[in-house]
Amino acid sequence: MTNVGRPSGRDVLEETWGVVREWLGELPAKSYDVPSVLDGWTVGDLIAHVGRGLEALVGAVPAEAGVGPLTIRSYVATYPEVASEIAEASRLLAVETAADPLGALDASWNRASKSLDQLAADSADRVVVARRGPILVSDLVVTRVLELVVHADDLHRSLRQAPAVVLPRAAVRLVVRTLLDALVELAPGHSVEVRVPPFAAVQCLGGPRHTRGTPPNVIEAEPLTWIRLACGRILWTDAVADGSVRASGERADVSTYLPLL
Repeated sequence: MTNVGRPSGRDVLEETWGVVREWLGELPAKSYDVPSVLDGWTVGDLIAHVGRGLEALVGAVPAEAGVGPLTIRSYVATYPEVASEIAEASRLLAVETAADPLGALDASWNRASKSLDQLAADSADRVVVARRGPILVSDLVVTRVLELVVHADDLHRSLRQAPAVVLPRAAVRLVVRTLLDALVELAPGHSVEVRVPPFAAVQCLGGPRHTRGTPPNVIEAEPLTWIRLACGRILWTDAVADGSVRASGERADVSTYLPLL
C-alpha cells in the first residue's frame, strides 16, 4: 500500500490543532467549569490536559545510539499506570492558567511546534526519549494526533450544546488505522476481520485463516465508534447492544483486548 498523496503526520497534527483551537475559541468562558465526560474532570481540566499533551514534544530528546523504539501501542500503554499523576498535573495546570487558558494552550503549541522543527531538522526519523520512553519522532507525532482527536471528541460530548467539532478526515483516518494496528499487535491472527469503513480493515485473533469470500467472523463500526471503543469511552457490550458495533460470527468478539489504551 502506498502513502503517496497522503499528508504527513506533521501536516495532520497541524491541521487538527487548527480545527480544535478554532473550536475552543468559540466556547463561552462558563464552559470551563462544566463537568466533562471523564469522571472527575472539568472541561477546563481537559483543555489544560490537551496543552500538556502537546508539551510531550518539547521534552523529547534524541536517544542514545542503539536504543530501540517502543511501538505506538507500547508507548501509550504506559498511560494507565500514571493516570492519577496525569490527572493531578492537568488539574494543577488548569488552576495555574485559569486567567488565560487559551493563551497558555497557544504557548504550548508554539513550544511543541518549535521543538518538532528541531527534532525533524534533517528529515531523519530518529528515536527520541519522550515522557513514556523511546519512540520514533514520527510515531510520537501520531500519538499527539491521537490525543487531540480523542480529547476533542471528549470535549464535544461534554458540551452537547456547542457546535460539533468537525475533525479533519486525515486525522480520523490516521487514528482509526493506528488503533487497528494496536489491536493486531495485541491479538495477531486471521480469524476475525475488523472493518472501519471507509478507512481500513484488518484481520486479528489466532485461529483458522480466512482467504476467500465473506469472512465467517466480522466486526464493523463507524470511525468515531471504533475510536471511542478502543479508547475506553464506550463499552463493547453496550456498543453491540445498541447496534453501533455490528458483530457476526461466533468468534467476533475483541472485548478481551479493550480498551487498547
